[in-house]
Amino acid sequence: MAPSELTTLLDAVNERLTTAYTVAASLFAFAVASAIVAGCRDYRMLVVLTPSEPPGTPCGLCRETLIEFGPPDLPIVLIGANGTRRDHVLSDLLPEPFQFEPTQ
Repeated sequence: MAPSELTTLLDAVNERLTTAYTVAASLFAFAVASAIVAGCRDYRMLVVLTPSEPPGTPCGLCRETLIEFGPPDLPIVLIGANGTRRDHVLSDLLPEPFQFEPTQ
């Protein structure tokens, strides 16, 4: 890695406030937004650590956020509490994303 390259590691916690996922606060989506504001737009990989087995996946809102700002072939590594690892690419987790194309 060249000395001029900036490597940024962003930590996020997906904090579930209730069992109703529609009202959960997704700090993961906040971390993506923070990365964008900080100028990080060249994503190489996403690693998701979960306290469960099998490893959990990003929620639907997070998947939609990622597909808007990341490439469909973004590697996503899921790691569970006991070290179980599952490898995906973003398009595996969100095969038919919403795509907004405004008309002019």
